[in-house]
Amino acid sequence: MKIASSPGFTPSAPAPHTGGAASPGACSLEACAFADLHTPLSELSTDDPPIYTGHGFRVTPTCRFVASPVAQVPVTARPLRPASVAADLLLLRASLSRRAPASSRWGTREPGWLVLTDAALSRRLDTVFVHLPEHEAVIAWEAAGDDHHILDVIAARLPPRDVVLSALPPARGRVLWSFCPDLFDAEATPEVVPDANGAFMTRGPWPKLGPFGVSPLWEH
Repeated sequence: MKIASSPGFTPSAPAPHTGGAASPGACSLEACAFADLHTPLSELSTDDPPIYTGHGFRVTPTCRFVASPVAQVPVTARPLRPASVAADLLLLRASLSRRAPASSRWGTREPGWLVLTDAALSRRLDTVFVHLPEHEAVIAWEAAGDDHHILDVIAARLPPRDVVLSALPPARGRVLWSFCPDLFDAEATPEVVPDANGAFMTRGPWPKLGPFGVSPLWEH
């Protein structure tokens, strides 16, 4: 579970567990009590929503966004291997430490532990990150069938949409932003994330943000 300190942005502070043998229910109660001391808002991602509904969480629909047509531009893009190349890990950590949020509707400013942990746990650490040296940016993307999914854009100064999309190989299907690309692609079309992809759940007086998405690299 993560604490959301303000609408649309999360510093991604985890609710701690004090250790010892405890049931999942007890851990959830402890995490909620910790969150209540700091903020009325908290959120989590799960494949099993009923576990959390008894703790005041409710499913909040999220979207992915179909990218608008791109004008191809020349881009130098180098795959990163942070799990196996120390220099690549240092570069990625440095990029994350100074990142700007990739969305003004729902984004993250956390300095890197969340993205790196999620990437490692989902076995994406050596497969999704691409460095754009001329733009001092890192893009995270992956193929899913014929579609390409943009998972994150990591930079102190965000590159333009055409640069981001041109850094990807041509897709047989669609290119989908996993987060609201309001800072990149205002013409992108939102569509609700399928239930099979899991649920985003919120607790407390969640604001009305409009269509937004939560990247798999921004989950708990």
